[in-house]
Amino acid sequence: MTDFHLNYKYSQERKGVVITGYTDVSSQTETDNAPVLTIPSFIDNKPVVAVGEHAFEDCTYLTHLIVEHGVVSIDDYAFRGCTRLRNISLPNSLVSIGQGAFSYCQFLVSVTLPESITAIGKEAFAHCDKLADMYLPTYLETISAGLFKNCIKLFTLILPRYLQLIEEEAFFGCSSLMEFTFPDTVSYIGPKAFSLCRNLHKIKLPNIDIIDERLFEMCIRLTRVEIPSTVHIIKTRAFNGCTNLVNIHIPSGVHRIEDRAFAACHRLSQISLPKDMHLLGNGLFSDCINLKKVYLPPGIKTIGDSMFKYCGKLAEIHIPSGVSSIGDEAFYACSSLTKISLSSQLFSIGHWAFSGCSSLEEIFLPDHVNTIGYGAFYECSQLKNVSLSHGIKTVGGGLFSECNALEKVYLRRGAQKTLQLSDLTEEVKTVFSVVFYDEEQQETSFVAIPKEMFSSHEYFQSYFHAFQLRDEQYRVDFRFIDDMFEFVIDKKAKTALFLSRLAAQDSFSAPARENYQQFLTENISQILHDTILQHHVSTLKDLLRLSPIIAAENIQDLIELANKNRKVDFVSFLLDYKSEHFPTLKRKYEL
Repeated sequence: MTDFHLNYKYSQERKGVVITGYTDVSSQTETDNAPVLTIPSFIDNKPVVAVGEHAFEDCTYLTHLIVEHGVVSIDDYAFRGCTRLRNISLPNSLVSIGQGAFSYCQFLVSVTLPESITAIGKEAFAHCDKLADMYLPTYLETISAGLFKNCIKLFTLILPRYLQLIEEEAFFGCSSLMEFTFPDTVSYIGPKAFSLCRNLHKIKLPNIDIIDERLFEMCIRLTRVEIPSTVHIIKTRAFNGCTNLVNIHIPSGVHRIEDRAFAACHRLSQISLPKDMHLLGNGLFSDCINLKKVYLPPGIKTIGDSMFKYCGKLAEIHIPSGVSSIGDEAFYACSSLTKISLSSQLFSIGHWAFSGCSSLEEIFLPDHVNTIGYGAFYECSQLKNVSLSHGIKTVGGGLFSECNALEKVYLRRGAQKTLQLSDLTEEVKTVFSVVFYDEEQQETSFVAIPKEMFSSHEYFQSYFHAFQLRDEQYRVDFRFIDDMFEFVIDKKAKTALFLSRLAAQDSFSAPARENYQQFLTENISQILHDTILQHHVSTLKDLLRLSPIIAAENIQDLIELANKNRKVDFVSFLLDYKSEHFPTLKRKYEL
């Protein structure tokens, strides 16, 4: 078959014939000649000026198209879905190609557009799976939205000399494009223009004002981008998922970077942000698994949600002095973070903000912090010491859940006391000390013990309620604490409680003293070992006030333990104690 039976109409407005369709010839057999469609210059002595909308849409047996001179327009979807169309010849009279005109022409390989064309509609060549080469006319000023969307074989493309605009998704999913050079005339590149260009590795941007949304999202081979000095905004997800992006320079004129702009840039190791920048979006560096250093601008007020989530190699960060809030999951799973300096103006910490910071050993929350979200320090497995202000009004729960190395929570001096014991202990399964100032401004320690470490829930409740906040003062009924000692069934918890009460032994009731002495007698070796390794020499002195537990038989071993662990104060004390109480023993260690 070599001919199509064309349907057409005369358009008074367009002053010529418009091809509107064709007579179905799908009954032709496979042995027929290749179906060639010729759009003639004249029909019935009238000029043919256009191929109308949807005229040959889904004509799946069409393989060759020839458009003769005189035709000025191919309208919207005219050849969409012509899945076997391989070759097209277009005249120099052609001015415009409509929206989706050749989309889904899956066998098109190469197209040369005549210089006469000045306008091409949205997605005109989208989803042309085999399209590899395209020549665009010199005077084309706009590459329309989705023009080459998902043209996965497009490899060679020379942009028009006078191009000004590249619209949204223009090259979305063009996974064979490797390099791109823009003419200096380009002033705008739309959102997602190069998203999913998986082999694009080299690009130099023109002097644009904005790096638009998702512009290079998932360009996984992109290693370096030169951002021009004219840029002042980098929008949402602009470089999200550029897993091989190693280095990027942010010009000084950039004042805003939006959500997830550099998320999942796995090879990015450090980045410096302009000092005048004032807005950083949520999730900005989320999943940048090799990010080690970030220099944050001094003018920012917020660390957004998930900003550094899963930045597993970030070891240290300084929060600028003006930051007043840290968002949800801001440092979630920053497993190498060992030190963080928080702003003195900080008042809010979001849910899970530091959850999973498994190398963080201590944290100091500034005086203005009044809100802490749920699980803020969940699974900070090495967290030992925490310093809190008294002015915290809202705690979301599970604050130190799974912080199994926790040793001390320090409640600093302050006029306003609002934290309840339950705010600190909820879901905590380890023993730790709560240090606070009592009504006489004396430093006092309360040992928080999980309910599983008591012989019954009833005894736990009794112990728990010995610590109270009344009239904006923390109070502990230590006599009741002493009475509950015998009902603690966990040895580690019992030892911690025992050692915490030694300094107050002069106030022990007779039964309490007897219980404590019995426990000491049964666990002398372990208690002395823990005291030397974990406590001050004053604790050892308190032990000796309760019972003369150092004897000629063990003093040499104790001196050796202290010396081996470089506990100089203990060595000095024990040597003096030995000289005074066991003068005939040979002196083994010298200071």
